[in-house]
Amino acid sequence: MRVRLLSGSYGFRNTILDPQGAQFSFVVPQPPSVAKFLLGYTWQQGPLNADYVLSFNDFRYEDDTEASHLPGQTFQPYKPVEDRTPALYLGFDKKLPEDRLAILFNILEDREDTKGPALLWQYWDGFSWEDLAVEDETRDLRLPGLVSFIGPDDSAELARFSTGGADQSSVPAPGIPRHWLRARLREDQPPGAPVIQGLFPNAVHVIQHQTIINEPLGGSSGQQNQTFSFTQIPVLEGEIIEVREVSGLRANVEWRIVAFEVCGSQDAVDELETMLAAEGSQTEISKGDVRLVRDRNKRITEVWVRWYSQRHLLFSKAEDRHYVVDHAQGLLLFGDAKNGKVPPVGALIMARQYRTGGGRAGNVDARKISQLLAPAGGIEEAFNPLPASGGADGESAKQYEARAPQTLRHGGRALLPEDYETFAREASPAVGFARAIPARDPGGRRAPGWVGHRWGPTLRCTRRWFVPTCLDGCWSRAHRFPLPAGGCYGSAKEFGDGRSGSRHAPRQVACSARTRPRGYLARCVGARRRAHLRNRWRRKIRGTGPLAYFEFV
Repeated sequence: MRVRLLSGSYGFRNTILDPQGAQFSFVVPQPPSVAKFLLGYTWQQGPLNADYVLSFNDFRYEDDTEASHLPGQTFQPYKPVEDRTPALYLGFDKKLPEDRLAILFNILEDREDTKGPALLWQYWDGFSWEDLAVEDETRDLRLPGLVSFIGPDDSAELARFSTGGADQSSVPAPGIPRHWLRARLREDQPPGAPVIQGLFPNAVHVIQHQTIINEPLGGSSGQQNQTFSFTQIPVLEGEIIEVREVSGLRANVEWRIVAFEVCGSQDAVDELETMLAAEGSQTEISKGDVRLVRDRNKRITEVWVRWYSQRHLLFSKAEDRHYVVDHAQGLLLFGDAKNGKVPPVGALIMARQYRTGGGRAGNVDARKISQLLAPAGGIEEAFNPLPASGGADGESAKQYEARAPQTLRHGGRALLPEDYETFAREASPAVGFARAIPARDPGGRRAPGWVGHRWGPTLRCTRRWFVPTCLDGCWSRAHRFPLPAGGCYGSAKEFGDGRSGSRHAPRQVACSARTRPRGYLARCVGARRRAHLRNRWRRKIRGTGPLAYFEFV
């Protein structure tokens, strides 16, 4: 029922005179005031109860028909929402396994919004919402990544949301029971507007590689600086190299000496003795870095010891079981008995396990990977929902020829803008070009003490992205000290979790942001000059942020 005006308006016209005697008219609004409103009706039939009385609160229907029929009964038609802050709900038709589970959030990246408000992940246990520990790579639903967790053992079903009926005349259903996870804001604040392009449960990170096991690399001649070659290149990080230090009849007697030397305690030797004395047909016994091989008469015939990789052998001692791997060329290098131990004469060198692969060939489009090469129980289908990225071929001879003189010039310290450009190209062959723009802040304005760094990929870019946390715990080749969190721009084809055939992993490409290179200045200038630079920085840009800024595009 409504009442509307047919003519006129709410108000009256008023006229006033100004000091010169001119008249000025205006309308004074005066809405009506209803003092009494009466409604009359005539009861024709009844009284009759309502067929259905439903209340809809917090996305759920409740049937209050019975309460409305019985005299003396009351019901609450309006109830407050249970969620104190905005929340995202994920419902599962079965109980989550008590194992590690990951969900891939394909989120549309926004360069201006790279860190969302803090989220609290919870699950329903039948009585209340309990906190769930997760590992969130999405920066609170702002970047593509995995959210992984271990399924709770006390999860229970809940009919959280109601669904409509089959037609308009039917009563809406109370909702289908589900096992729920929710991510709600930890504090009440604007949630932002992230755009989720896809959700993919049972997701894992994968890289393109092939695993080689038990590959003999050769026998030791006992000479210094021996070099052995892998059959597959490039060799990815994480290889396991073992040396057969004792074999034959000597092994059954001298294995205790080797085990004590490697493990460093008699308890390890005693534990090996216990394992060897146990009944069984096992031919290999392992403890720590020692692996014993015995024949069918249970006599020790081989003693294998694991050696460990180092970036270089400059700080290795004469008895350290260390080696160096040239990952790009697939070479294994041992020491000279001064820096790093020399394998004994006749010792067999074996790659117990290593991985090879990577390169641009692995950067395939979405849903191009659809076949499992090995049987795996319980897996119905496997595919890559997003394009693969991060692969880069090794440095070519032409690239090396162009980079080598510049590397020798800077000597590990950036003094000129060209040196910063060289550091960028040294990070990975995926970097096609790099330009350092001196005295520019992130806004493009001239400012002392700032360096802008722009990068470009050699690979075909499929999309632009912004990764503000790529520097956490990363090591900068440009400054030789850890950098704090900051921002970098890049291409999904040039950065990622893949591995490269070059001597530097491509994740180092995504290594740059804001930092204060005071330690770097300490190596480049004297104490008095360094103090002058610091005082100048404090006076001119105190409180404005970092001293150096690197931007990736």
